[in-house]
Amino acid sequence: MNKYLVIYHAPVSAVKAMASATDEEKAAAMQPWFAWKEEMGEHLLDMGSPLFGGLKLNDNGTAVASQKEVTGYSMIQAASYDQAKELLIGHPHLRNGACEIEVHEAISM
Repeated sequence: MNKYLVIYHAPVSAVKAMASATDEEKAAAMQPWFAWKEEMGEHLLDMGSPLFGGLKLNDNGTAVASQKEVTGYSMIQAASYDQAKELLIGHPHLRNGACEIEVHEAISM
């Protein structure tokens, strides 16, 4: 099986909404993610974690705030990109129509 890095993107408005949510609202929002985790079984290598902020580093040693809306990651395994795509159909992150998922194959070195 091949390994795939799943990168979650969300608009700033969704990030702000989650940041201002109550603990109960955050817990409720995570329930579909935990259900997805169970459904994935052996295909889920690492649930990953939410990401916040970020820096864009330059070769001259400077860093500026990232303007990318990267909000988290996971690692999955699948036989092909097609299977990876099938595994991600219906992912809870995509329930907000403004959110997106990016998938990249991790190549063995």
